[in-house]
Amino acid sequence: MNILSVLKKKHEKQRNQQLHLHGERKQYNTTVNTGLIQNLRKLAAEFAVPRYAITEHLLETGYFYVFRILKNRKKREIIHEHLIDMHILDSGYDDPEELLRIGEGRYASGLISLAKIVIRDFRVLERLLPDAKRTGKFDNIEKARKILLRSALTLAEWLSTHPLEEPDPEEIEDE
Repeated sequence: MNILSVLKKKHEKQRNQQLHLHGERKQYNTTVNTGLIQNLRKLAAEFAVPRYAITEHLLETGYFYVFRILKNRKKREIIHEHLIDMHILDSGYDDPEELLRIGEGRYASGLISLAKIVIRDFRVLERLLPDAKRTGKFDNIEKARKILLRSALTLAEWLSTHPLEEPDPEEIEDE
């Protein structure tokens, strides 16, 4: 008998035992949005890895952020309502960015939602301007300007009390 083949078998047996010690993999059968499946296929092809590796990593990442959300009562309620309204009642699967980033530190979701309000108010003002120039009535322009100014000041105040360089209070507690 060849000594190398004996050593290979022994090494292979030890390796297989170590794989089982790290935990078994189980299939997690559940229905998901077909768009997610296509995106998983694209990611797996992009990284040249099996789909289960991408799926497992995304579940780990999602769990990490959702676990952080559980520490904050307000964020927990937002996610709870979202899961019921959008996923259980099947109202749609395209989650807005601020909801996807709600578990991030550094106030990402708050900054995104306030910035979107300022952008929305600016676009309203922008749409009203040509009509006001044509008709000569600037009452709606003045109202839209005040709303835009208020939302911009809200964003500025929020930025002054939430510096982006500092960690979330949740991050400080974990250390």
